[in-house]
Amino acid sequence: MSSTWTSHIPLFLMTRFLVVSCQEPLPKQANCSPGSHPCSDDSTQCCQDTTSSNFQWTIDTLGTRNTSFHDAYILNENSIWLVGEVWIGLDAYSAFHIVDDIIEPIKMTQEGHNSAIWPDAIWCFNDNDIWIAGSSIYHWNGQNSSLVWKLEQGDWPNGFSKVWGNKSHEMYFGGKNASIFKYSRTNLTEIPRPYPDLEIFDISGTPDSNIVFFIARTPVYEQQKSAVFKLTDQELSTLYYSENINPDGDYGEVLAVKVLADTAYIWTVKALWKYNIHTGESTFNSDDNYQQWGHRGIYTLDGNGPNDLFAIAGITTWFHFNGQHWYYDPWLNGSDVQCFGAVFKDDLVVAYGTYNDDWLGFYSIGRRY
Repeated sequence: MSSTWTSHIPLFLMTRFLVVSCQEPLPKQANCSPGSHPCSDDSTQCCQDTTSSNFQWTIDTLGTRNTSFHDAYILNENSIWLVGEVWIGLDAYSAFHIVDDIIEPIKMTQEGHNSAIWPDAIWCFNDNDIWIAGSSIYHWNGQNSSLVWKLEQGDWPNGFSKVWGNKSHEMYFGGKNASIFKYSRTNLTEIPRPYPDLEIFDISGTPDSNIVFFIARTPVYEQQKSAVFKLTDQELSTLYYSENINPDGDYGEVLAVKVLADTAYIWTVKALWKYNIHTGESTFNSDDNYQQWGHRGIYTLDGNGPNDLFAIAGITTWFHFNGQHWYYDPWLNGSDVQCFGAVFKDDLVVAYGTYNDDWLGFYSIGRRY
């Protein structure tokens, strides 16, 4: 007598076999790019990694009366530059260089001159390859400064307050009256710009320097108009323009920009604007902390990546975005400090400005833990 192969399998085992064999295959875990990970509630999706918003701060002053710092640059944790108008007694200097916690005043002079240059902006490639700008543009080689562009008498109040570059032979300068200059190897050329009543407050570009963004605004004491300029192939276009300080049909005043990889992060009064450089797609990020404090006079925006952004306001409130939310801290609230900006690299923040009462150079170093 013949029988099928199932005749010797107990019914409960056969039922279990059929149930298991008919189940859907488990969803495949997402293959996430660096800086993100599979989400805990849905492993098929990627969630942004988060970074720490904990910084331990040291606060100090440098120089004597009438000293103020206008810009800073972090080469690494053992080499920090602070530039501005620096006085030690009756002697004028251009900068303080902090090397391994040793602080040295630096006098940068034009070749053949003895008076100190007072920079408003600095950009470093190493300690002997530094660009400084103010009323004029200079390159510092570690020993002396070579003049690149000189402010002629009668051009005042023109000048430069921002410098940016990813190649020492290709630099961008911006300043009052929306003056935009590009230095390429040995040539300095002015780039025609719209809205001549706006001043350049910030510059940032792509790693290859092919696309550069400029934040333009009316002076602080005349807050009204602002714009974002985008420079590609020597053509300057207006990406955004507003005559509103607060959001009123648009995103209001724009305050700062930082380009990281393929995205320009633009601080507006209403939200952080993330603009994809290649696709032109825009997204916006905001939360209650941003809404409450984000309009408070942001001076600079810097960062290491999309989950590690740092901004600081003149009222000494700082902000950190960790990939999920904005953390803010009015760390020096009530003090007589005027903060002009901050720079951020890896786990180090350097804020700079002046103490209003005594006009001593204010600086603070934040180390993340």
